[in-house]
Amino acid sequence: MKSFKLFILVLVLALVVLLGAYFNINSIDFVREHENGFEYSNNFEIETIDIVENTDIENPCLCPERYDPVCGRDGITYPNICFAECKNIPIVRQEICN
Repeated sequence: MKSFKLFILVLVLALVVLLGAYFNINSIDFVREHENGFEYSNNFEIETIDIVENTDIENPCLCPERYDPVCGRDGITYPNICFAECKNIPIVRQEICN
């Protein structure tokens, strides 16, 4: 009886090895390298964006969100001097336009 159990155990192990080779279980990658060169340990899809420098956009300035209103020569109130300068608008006074 002992040799029969051993035979069954060997048979099951051989079957597992053969099935593993057939389905290529050993080559499953649990760590994937993304096109950016980093390795990720899951299969989630990774989306990236490209940051383009020196683009032709209307307003390339990055102005602070500080509210210090100025009145431009065009009669428009700008949140601060940076916003007016980005549009090449001369400042008339350091306050809200009338």
